[in-house]
Amino acid sequence: MDNRLKGENMLYTIKKIAKIKENNEIVKVVSEHMNLKKNGDNYIGFCPFHEDTMPLLLVDKIRQTFKCLGCGTDGDVIDFIEQFMRIPYIDAVKYLSKRGKVSPPKKSIDKEAEIKKKIYEINEKAASYFNRKLKSSAGVDALKYLNERKITEDTIKTFKIGCTDKFGSLLYKYLKACKYDDDILSMSGLISYNEDGKAYDKFRDRVMFPIVNINNKIIGFGGRILGDEKPKYLNSPETMVFDKGRNLFGLNTACKSAAKSGILLCEGFVDVVTMHQAGFNNAVASLGTALTENQVHLLRNYTNKVHIVYDSDAAGVNATFKAIKLFEAENFTIKVMDLTPYKDPDEFIKELGSAAFQQRIDNASTSLVFEYEYFNKNRSTYSIDEIEKTVGNLMNGFLKTLK
Repeated sequence: MDNRLKGENMLYTIKKIAKIKENNEIVKVVSEHMNLKKNGDNYIGFCPFHEDTMPLLLVDKIRQTFKCLGCGTDGDVIDFIEQFMRIPYIDAVKYLSKRGKVSPPKKSIDKEAEIKKKIYEINEKAASYFNRKLKSSAGVDALKYLNERKITEDTIKTFKIGCTDKFGSLLYKYLKACKYDDDILSMSGLISYNEDGKAYDKFRDRVMFPIVNINNKIIGFGGRILGDEKPKYLNSPETMVFDKGRNLFGLNTACKSAAKSGILLCEGFVDVVTMHQAGFNNAVASLGTALTENQVHLLRNYTNKVHIVYDSDAAGVNATFKAIKLFEAENFTIKVMDLTPYKDPDEFIKELGSAAFQQRIDNASTSLVFEYEYFNKNRSTYSIDEIEKTVGNLMNGFLKTLK
């Protein structure tokens, strides 16, 4: 049994997985998503997993596998769908099960619903637990951090912000006292286990931000470290209710005003909290990863207007360029905000206030102007080929605005 099916192995047996692969011939499946050309006994195409200038993706009809000779990505038909569609492994299994007309395991739908219900329950109990910790002696450092960030008590209550213990397994003990078994606690993503099978809390010494979906259910958590450990931010792992590439922090509130005001897209949890506190309830953030196509598709359900409010450092600028491409593909009206001399929305609002921030929103550049100004400022660092390519792209963008 593939360990990626842990937690749902009671639903998909080895026989069922084998049948799914048998009914989904890999060449046919891959050909539905990209062009393949016969090359001897195999098929080749341009790899969709990296920028490919030569057809380096090899699809082996006999072994029913694929491998890119460039980036090294490989696997079977389920692996291909998982990576091509950017979905969890279990969702790739379900997709191919349906495509191959393989009946789902008996009671799988009911069982999955039961598991999801329990994970939602655990997340709610954990959020309440974290919030209570914030008001106890264990929350002194976390509360100090929030006060320094000027996050008010009302905002803490609205976002259900809390904190964790510095060490140990107190959350685990609390959830066990609530009569949840280890299998479901492991599936929740809140509890980890060492090599000896001993349980411990995954999040420790962190300020905790519950991640809420558009149905107002807590699907996961983001934790900001209070000490010097890495990573600075840690999100829940993907679970049956949480896929970080398909959700956005703050969207449960932002979706209500998105049709009228568009979306303010930023990078961090605290940025979203600060903007909402300042009256900008249409702010959202991606969840510790670069913006994904799935997140853009999700936003398209609520608006076609976006202001990109990423950090003003080099990483933020690079992320802005990538986000622009994704939004252009979905025909968004795109504006890019200038936060200089401040690094992020949180810092800007703390220093200059809501009125100044609104002014920056009103004066935001179009994506085309942003790209031109960046090029003009940094063109000495471009090669001749890069200059020609960039100027060509800018001209094409300009011509589109005239249509």
